[in-house]
Amino acid sequence: MDVFITLYRLHLIPFLKKWNLLNIILGSIDILAIAFAFQAAYLISYFPQGGLFTKERDLFSLFIGLL
Repeated sequence: MDVFITLYRLHLIPFLKKWNLLNIILGSIDILAIAFAFQAAYLISYFPQGGLFTKERDLFSLFIGLL
C-alpha cells in the first residue's frame, strides 16, 4: 500500500483515475497473478509431463471460469 501513497503524493493517482488506468493496471496484475498461480499449480501436479495448462481442455475451461 505504500506504492499507492507514493503515487498519490506525486499526484499520479488523480491522473490515473482520470484516464481509468488504475483499474486497467490492477486488473492486468490480477489476471497475471491468477495465470501464474494456475501454471505453478499445474507444474507441481503434473511435473513429469510439464508444459502449459492450456493444452488440457478441462483445465483451460476451469481457468477461464476462474477469470
